[in-house]
Amino acid sequence: MKKIQKLVSVVGPFATIGQKVNEIIDANPPLEAGTGLIITRSDSNILIGLDKSSIKNRIPPWFLTGTVESGTAKISINPGLVNNFVPTIGGVSLGAFPRPTLTVTGSVGVIEIKATIDGAGTITAVIVQNVATATADTVTNKYKTIGGWTFASGAFTSVTSILNTNQTFYLCNGTAIWES
Repeated sequence: MKKIQKLVSVVGPFATIGQKVNEIIDANPPLEAGTGLIITRSDSNILIGLDKSSIKNRIPPWFLTGTVESGTAKISINPGLVNNFVPTIGGVSLGAFPRPTLTVTGSVGVIEIKATIDGAGTITAVIVQNVATATADTVTNKYKTIGGWTFASGAFTSVTSILNTNQTFYLCNGTAIWES
């Protein structure tokens, strides 16, 4: 049986899965089924699936992590979905690798999802942003708090995530309804 080669190119939303597959390949050479992977072959394809039991310490969607790099406070967000949209930070998909981060300033903040909608209530864009206090909905922008953070003396004193599942969004008489 041939050794499975590492993935070279992975579409943005699947970057995390591609990274995990490459980690498993690195940790288990030569890689064959039975080492955390389920391999299905056909005449024209090879499907590589992750055995869920091989994924240790699974991090849920929207999990926030605070780090300080060279004196700059940053928040990382584990990717989640809103109506199958992968949100962006500064135009970079949360599914990208390396992950985009939010640079935060001040002593307290809120991390929130901002969904931009059209007149029919259809999402046209989803971003993640840092604000001082939670933002109120407008006609074209709907918000959902992911979590919050506090920072003092050059370190995060708390980083709290309140969401842990992908989100579904719809409008009911102009009111945003968010469901897990």
